[in-house]
Amino acid sequence: MGNSGNYRGDGDDTYIKGGTDDTKIGNVGDSLKVEATFNATSLKIKGDTDDTLIGNVGDRLKVDADFSFSSLYIKGNTDDTLIGNAGDRLKVDVDFSPGARVPIIPADNLTYRSKVLENGGSKSMSVDGSTTSVVFEHAPGAGEVDYIDGVTMLLYDAGNNALNTFGTLTALTNGLRIEMKIGGTVYEVTTVKDNAEFILTFTGAFGTQGNGGFAPDDAFWGKLDMNRNVTLTGDDGDYIRVIVQDNLTTIDTLQSAVLYWEIV
Repeated sequence: MGNSGNYRGDGDDTYIKGGTDDTKIGNVGDSLKVEATFNATSLKIKGDTDDTLIGNVGDRLKVDADFSFSSLYIKGNTDDTLIGNAGDRLKVDVDFSPGARVPIIPADNLTYRSKVLENGGSKSMSVDGSTTSVVFEHAPGAGEVDYIDGVTMLLYDAGNNALNTFGTLTALTNGLRIEMKIGGTVYEVTTVKDNAEFILTFTGAFGTQGNGGFAPDDAFWGKLDMNRNVTLTGDDGDYIRVIVQDNLTTIDTLQSAVLYWEIV
């Protein structure tokens, strides 16, 4: 056989030893399933309950398990830094294909959604936020995890639109702010103060002027792409917000929506 392994059972010192460095895996009473294909020099470890395979041919996986405290630590491949503690939830937001950073999501547990942001049941952002900011928010519920694909925005204001105005208004003093909260930390994504910044921010699927259909002249719309790189966890109190900080009551139409993948 290509690889070898050692095992021993003498009293309380039952364990399985690695084929090369003799690292001990597990203790007395542990339940460990191992599926090894030695002729392919691969080692796959199955989950204790659902038999999900971890790893493939050629993978290197280090596991440091403290079974007595029901905790599982995963070590980094190079520096052995421990990741996680007992009871921790681990988020993975990577695609191991070269140059990609797309979350790996089980297709059968995934639903794509679009949600128009509201405040107090109203989707219109043509409100006065100059004294007290008006918040339009999306936050996943308890037990939910959302992967944000992007934020879309529609701005329509009939009249003399210019690049240095917001709609037909003089450039905003405070701006239309987009922010998100992840793991207790609030991040500013952007703040838009005029039409030029609107165009430069919402570059995905951007449109302007009449399209021969329902969109009138003086309308701008577009998408701020996030490409599922933003993960919102409901149990952590995560959210994404569009915040009105100026008086926009004269804007004809201003609305925003969040596009996301949801684990269900």
